[in-house]
Amino acid sequence: PGQLSSWPLCCRVLGMAPTGNGVAGHVAILYGSQTGTSEEVAWDLVREGRAKGFQCGEPQALNDIDLQGLCAMKFAVFVVSTTGQGDPPVNMRKLWQELLVASLPKTLLTDLRFAVFGLGDSHYREFNYAARKLHARLRGLGAQAFFRLGLGDDQHDFGLEQELDPWAESMWEALAGICLPQASAQRGATLAGVEDCRYRVEVLEEAPSAEATVNGGKHGADAAWPLGPEEFEAEVQANWSLCTTEHACEQQDVRNVALLMPPGTSYEAGDVCVVW
Repeated sequence: PGQLSSWPLCCRVLGMAPTGNGVAGHVAILYGSQTGTSEEVAWDLVREGRAKGFQCGEPQALNDIDLQGLCAMKFAVFVVSTTGQGDPPVNMRKLWQELLVASLPKTLLTDLRFAVFGLGDSHYREFNYAARKLHARLRGLGAQAFFRLGLGDDQHDFGLEQELDPWAESMWEALAGICLPQASAQRGATLAGVEDCRYRVEVLEEAPSAEATVNGGKHGADAAWPLGPEEFEAEVQANWSLCTTEHACEQQDVRNVALLMPPGTSYEAGDVCVVW
């Protein structure tokens, strides 16, 4: 187990802040996310949409809706990443499998107007496969794209934002032509009581000292950190920077971390490991 940095406070997340759901003219923001980046982009789009007068509720993972719910939508923006060998993220695979049923009518989604933005890495051959396939399948079921497919590339000098920022700005403009935003006064009434923050946090107590926190991977002197069914402890055997000191200070610090996996742990190329 690696060394943990000390936290200034112990906090408990109470839950999502209320966001309110629109009705007529509601724009659904949907995401498929493996490591959380697409979800963060979806939340950014929600905040942008609300500021521009669109009725956007909180974003939803694609697995949280079904075909019936998708058919009921009029306007939707999809943010999708690609994982593994061109696979869709885990939290959209259920709906994706439903969309792939060959017997679905080609007019199933004729009432849906949509846009798709993909998060990918052009170093991989399957660059943005999930977003490309979703875009094609939605059109194959009768949905109409109101804006072009956006393909973000993590390899760009400015990261995903190089494509995302201009894409989002033009996307909202295109959407305004078919889904009229609310006027300023009406917008203020709709957003009354709606918070842009995602969580409410309650301070419980002062955090334990660093000496008590750093104890062979334990949280506190005796308490073991609870592990889920797919979680495990690993020993950090190496941790060094791949960047120059200047790049690490001014841009970002990319590191090579070598972990000693527990016996019996298996993985394949393209798998994602989330480190806590």
